Amino acid sequence: MTAMSDGVGGLTAVWTDARDGWSYYATYTQRVDAAGVPQWTQNGVLLGDSMDMGLVAGTNDGRHGAIVVTSGGDNAFTAQRVGAAGVLLWGPDGLMLRPPADSVGVWPALVGDGHGGVIVVWSTQSVYIQVDTLVACRVDSGGNKMWEAVIRINKLSGGPLLCPDGLGGVIIAWSENYGGPVRAQRVDSAGAVKWEPGGVLACTLSTALTARACAAVGESCFIVGHYVHSGNIWQIRAQMFDLAGNRLWGPDGELVTGTNDSARGGIGLSAGDHRQSVWLWSENRAGITELFAQKLDSAGNRCWDTTGLWLGTVNTSGGQLTATDDGRGGAIAAWTLYRSSQNWDISAQHVDSAGHVRWSDTGLAVCRDTDSVSWPIAVSDGDGGAIITWLDDRGLYAQRVADGAGIAEAMNDERGVMNPGPTVARGVLVLGGVDSRQNAAYRAEMLDALGRKVLSLGAGPNDVRHLPPGVYFVREEPQARSRKLRAVRRVVVVK
Repeated sequence: MTAMSDGVGGLTAVWTDARDGWSYYATYTQRVDAAGVPQWTQNGVLLGDSMDMGLVAGTNDGRHGAIVVTSGGDNAFTAQRVGAAGVLLWGPDGLMLRPPADSVGVWPALVGDGHGGVIVVWSTQSVYIQVDTLVACRVDSGGNKMWEAVIRINKLSGGPLLCPDGLGGVIIAWSENYGGPVRAQRVDSAGAVKWEPGGVLACTLSTALTARACAAVGESCFIVGHYVHSGNIWQIRAQMFDLAGNRLWGPDGELVTGTNDSARGGIGLSAGDHRQSVWLWSENRAGITELFAQKLDSAGNRCWDTTGLWLGTVNTSGGQLTATDDGRGGAIAAWTLYRSSQNWDISAQHVDSAGHVRWSDTGLAVCRDTDSVSWPIAVSDGDGGAIITWLDDRGLYAQRVADGAGIAEAMNDERGVMNPGPTVARGVLVLGGVDSRQNAAYRAEMLDALGRKVLSLGAGPNDVRHLPPGVYFVREEPQARSRKLRAVRRVVVVK
């Protein structure tokens, strides 16, 4: 399964299923608009079928439709473009990119060329000599193959990772020899390989094993993330390249994760147009798998907590993590949360560009109490939020998540008990009274100027050092059996 933004606040999903019997698989696609309404044929538009379940990959065509590559059991790859109205634009059978062959074709990936077309990259493995060939192919918006280029011949591991170069070409990152090294290459819009033959090493350390991310970060620069293995520890490092293929962060790149615990599931995203990036991963630091985030600036410096910003827990090592940028320098992550052997929920969390967690400490509940939830995919909604799609026992579902629009306060309700004078807090905000019995039950929440909850508060000192300076509101919860209205006070946080 894969999913992508439609460019106007909606989502296009692609999947395979066996609705006509387990010996017969077919690939379908469906578009959901910004209001959550399916736009195409009920249960999806048929793209193709195969006797064997194949791989699917897709990308936005830049015109509210999608371009999808599917592979079948005969090792062939086929591309198809679906227009904004759900019509197949490249004929009923699509474009054959790779005909059936004895060699095994694996790991198709694709990226838009900025002109309604696509660049597809895949590797093929000879069944006779066990050598892989990395191939790139460009298809224009009309479904015509423009060129095909061989990128690398070696033993490869895993699939290629791609991002656009901003000029109609592509940046490709991959892993070799089932244990490193990690290399990157640029292919321009005409199919010419631009960096050194064989690709540029992302990291010269012999322990750099697996490529994890490839993203354009603005100003004609690109980041490549990779796992580095040291003893029993896995860490994530990142390297930045310019358009000429120069490594900008030294021979070994910069460290993303900053602990002695093993990092898993690394995701690297662009954080805007100023060469910044956001990274997300999982670690088991205290006997439970938790999620963390970090932001790197243009020099590779860690901008948030040096060991990563805590996002939430998945409760077990089997959790699945997905993320997308929020378009404002932050990211929205979604993950499966373990409840029991056949019961996984989906939670989400938003971290903004300053490293502030925007939703509750336990994350936003996206899907609860549904059996066999799996494979969440998050894509940007283009307005600071995200659309999350997933599979469960009911079928394929999607949900949109975003920051709240604010909390309306009734004029005849709250205003009468608002403290007209602001409290100034520098680092610590002390709340509660002198009665210890009342303090034990005291609860409050801090809201920003738009009415969004930013912090849960209790009686006594509350650490507010992480909040940016500005005006906030503390809303006290009424005591049990009390008939008093919720008190609201204004707080000015200063540094």
